[in-house]
Amino acid sequence: MNTVLLLTDLNADKEDFYRYALRFVQRMKANLVLLHIVDHHVAADSKVLDMKRLKTQMDSALVKEATDEMEVTYFIEEGAFADTVKKIIDRESVNLLLMGAADGKNIKGHLFGKKLRAVVEKVNCPILFIPDQVAFQEIEQIVYVTDIRYSDFSIIKQLEVMASLMNAQISLLHVCASGLPELDARTATTLFADTIAPRIRTDIRVYKNDKNDNAEDFIQQLLSNNTQTILAIARRKYHFFDHLFTMNPTEEAKIYKRLPVLIMPV
Repeated sequence: MNTVLLLTDLNADKEDFYRYALRFVQRMKANLVLLHIVDHHVAADSKVLDMKRLKTQMDSALVKEATDEMEVTYFIEEGAFADTVKKIIDRESVNLLLMGAADGKNIKGHLFGKKLRAVVEKVNCPILFIPDQVAFQEIEQIVYVTDIRYSDFSIIKQLEVMASLMNAQISLLHVCASGLPELDARTATTLFADTIAPRIRTDIRVYKNDKNDNAEDFIQQLLSNNTQTILAIARRKYHFFDHLFTMNPTEEAKIYKRLPVLIMPV
């Protein structure tokens, strides 16, 4: 992973988010592209001012993190938000997108805000979204939530690389996809051992839940144990992805705003 794109918001206090992002990029040994998107109607002098503010904010954060090895590029672009993000990802050969996870209180019935959901639908690279309340600590575990029958081998290989750079463990949480018969714990573990384990180098522990909603119990346990976790899910309809991005999520699903979530394209 060579290039990480960080979306910025100059109209909010995002120092904690920038600190998390910078430390994450350091661990990934990647270069950083900073992108601030402005409305088509913003005057040219305002764009210059935004660029100065962006550099001031990020240079301050960079000094605090003492990262001399990271190559940082700044862009301010005009255009529709999600379309502009996609354009920069393609142009700069971005391998991972980082963005804040504003909640969806402005859009009734969604966990996350409109911009985040638009970007998820538009781009075709991994997206790590970071809730405002999450402070960076060393990542201990990446939990890949999927129906084991649809586990994407390429996703597991990408998670292997990320986990190796962060010295983190990988776990797989089996959650049955909508409309499919449930697997018992032994069958799920055996299926993983027979089809995936022989093709990877990492020792991955397999957990099982009966339903989407029960995954919250597993996540709550990780948070209670203060286990620093990234939750990884595939962008696949009718699977766990829909559980987070559907209309009218359960009250318990709010727990996903308490940890970073990595959306992997399929």
